[in-house]
Amino acid sequence: MDPQVQQYVLQRLGQAGRFRIGATGASGPDDLRLEISTGAPNVTALPRYRPAPIRRRGGPCASLESSYVIDGIDYHASVPVEVRLIQSSTGRMLGSRTIVGTATGFEFVQTGFYGGFGGFAGTSGFQSQNTADRAMQDALEDRKSGVIRTILDWVPVRGSILSGAPGEPPHVTLDVGSSQGVRENDRFLVFDSGSGLAKAVLRAREITPTTTLASVHYRDQDDKNVLPARGDQVLTQGY
Repeated sequence: MDPQVQQYVLQRLGQAGRFRIGATGASGPDDLRLEISTGAPNVTALPRYRPAPIRRRGGPCASLESSYVIDGIDYHASVPVEVRLIQSSTGRMLGSRTIVGTATGFEFVQTGFYGGFGGFAGTSGFQSQNTADRAMQDALEDRKSGVIRTILDWVPVRGSILSGAPGEPPHVTLDVGSSQGVRENDRFLVFDSGSGLAKAVLRAREITPTTTLASVHYRDQDDKNVLPARGDQVLTQGY
């Protein structure tokens, strides 16, 4: 387990406000334990060549020699992060996933001309580490599938509709907001209060600490004339 990464994720989850996870992994009423393991970054470095002017070797009648100059080094990095969310009191696994973050980088290298595809000059190593760090950041922060987004989806926001208004698209007001961890563009499913069937998708647009104004997007064209009603239940469902 990587304590530094674990602490960073706990801080970000705390900022989201959806639920609490203490520094030791135990949380408040939900009794959650978060476990994060990071694998070793895999960084590859490949020289980027471009052709240099052709030079003659050994006088006017000698053979031509192709030369190349190295512009720099392309870096490609990936890092796996395994995340698990467990209910401490029962040991029940709420979610488990391995997420791979990726990043690319480029480092300019000042070199001379090389015949053929020979070796390349050494680099500072800064860009290699920087690319690996950004791959880790991608694994944690990717808006759609990163570690933080994944954990928030495992512990969804539940609420209900307070009111609705027609329009293009229609809008509804929900009884949950930023205090419950709702973020802009969060997606909600709407469940009919009578049948319990999902009938529409919402997108969070304007958020206050206690309410959310969301646009309505219908799952079935036949439902377009039916505005979600007061009391219908909503549940966050990813991005």
